[in-house]
Amino acid sequence: MNTDSIWKEESGQCPVFPPLAKDIETEVLIIGGGITGLTLATLLNDAGIHSVLAEASHIGNGTTGLSSCHLTTQIDTQYSKVYSDFGEEIAAMVARSRVEGIDFIEQLITRKNIDCDFKRVVGYQYADKSEQIADLEAEYRYAGYIDLPVELTENLDLPFPISKALKFDNQAVFNAQAFINGLAEDLVNSKCKIFENTRVTDIREDRGIFTVTANGSSIRALKVVMATHIPLFFNVLQTLAFPYISYVIAATIEGDTPENLYWDMDEPYHYIRSTEFNGKKYLIVGGADHKVGHEEETLKRFEELESYARKKFNVKSVDFRWSAEFYESADGLPFIGESPFSKNLYVATGFAGDGLVYGPLAALIINDLIQGKTNKNYDAYDSTRITIAASMADFFKENIDNARSFVADKFGNVSEETPDQLEPGEGKVLNLNGEKVAVAKDAHGEIHAVSPVCTHLKCNVHYNNAEQTWDCPCHGSRFSIDGSVVYGPAVDPLEKKEIIPVSENKK
Repeated sequence: MNTDSIWKEESGQCPVFPPLAKDIETEVLIIGGGITGLTLATLLNDAGIHSVLAEASHIGNGTTGLSSCHLTTQIDTQYSKVYSDFGEEIAAMVARSRVEGIDFIEQLITRKNIDCDFKRVVGYQYADKSEQIADLEAEYRYAGYIDLPVELTENLDLPFPISKALKFDNQAVFNAQAFINGLAEDLVNSKCKIFENTRVTDIREDRGIFTVTANGSSIRALKVVMATHIPLFFNVLQTLAFPYISYVIAATIEGDTPENLYWDMDEPYHYIRSTEFNGKKYLIVGGADHKVGHEEETLKRFEELESYARKKFNVKSVDFRWSAEFYESADGLPFIGESPFSKNLYVATGFAGDGLVYGPLAALIINDLIQGKTNKNYDAYDSTRITIAASMADFFKENIDNARSFVADKFGNVSEETPDQLEPGEGKVLNLNGEKVAVAKDAHGEIHAVSPVCTHLKCNVHYNNAEQTWDCPCHGSRFSIDGSVVYGPAVDPLEKKEIIPVSENKK
């Protein structure tokens, strides 16, 4: 079983960039080398603006290449909810901007001559349970209110029955990993300097100049963009955007593979598409979402997806499986624009499962802000907005949940087992000599021990057995079993702990 995404397997090589090794200066510093950061770097470069892009690991090593790589005008938050919470003008702006975002991606691919298998397809949101039809028809009505072209239909090319579906024309699929590889290739020897393995560990602003520390060196910049899923360090937006994980499998099936995009109305919903790799047609099935750090037996989520796929299709084999992290905002729309703390610090977060469209849209908006231009879609995503009615319920629910996790983990969630009793691939918080220690055993039987206390805001991490990571249930930081940071907002690794295995004590 391949545990990397199928897109990374077929996307070819990305250019390799050096780590930052000396102090530098730039007009704009972009933190994060995913679809948002690289699209923004491309726009700034085309405008003749010097920038530096700092990526903590490797270009495209995050969520971009771990998605299902589809582009839709429909959103995770239904338009009926956006219309009710924000009004007709904002709902229409969201719909229009997503149409424009997909068009922009297609134009950028053509302009930069990027080979990433971009293709226009039809998208279907379908109800396969009678009780879902009313919600589907409501979404149809609200789409009409905001001039988003959709049709109601009962005819889909799926091998299982559905009750009714919404048809969205001019959706798209592509290989997002190959797309950002192409953007990175285009930026070689450009006005943008890219540094990999360059983790930002400190940001300070003094009289309009940012001094950013990375790899022990400093980057001085007039403007800084956090293209990092969630802002690093502490930021008020961390209380307004909540971390989730979604799962994806790629399977071969008997018979024809559906050619379009499909997503149901379950909670969490499932999505279906197809792709071709090494001469084989693959069915892509995703979903089974849950909040980060709230499910330790994450392998079961892949089992749930496989079971779902086998109920709907005649599956021959499941050859790939992978997962990805994303953030959902409290009011259902992304936060894009100026940070609440500085007019020259920009953020882009809360994309939910729509980041491949919202990432480039964020780049377009922030590019305009940096150049002092007005972006016609800014009001829908204004990162300084206050939406009490739309966000209050989720704000309290999620943050009370964080507080509950913080308290519960300080007094519980500990095993009395010894490190030697762990199986390869297993991890637990153990009580070792009266101290809580996060202990994991890798596939080779080597034991790794670290502090269970997240270096962001001191919540306790939980083990993720599918990815073999330590995940923070409060704000979504994730760490490898050796304690190194996989995803922020944490920037410092978990503290390493020294333990003596039981087998050595007996000698």
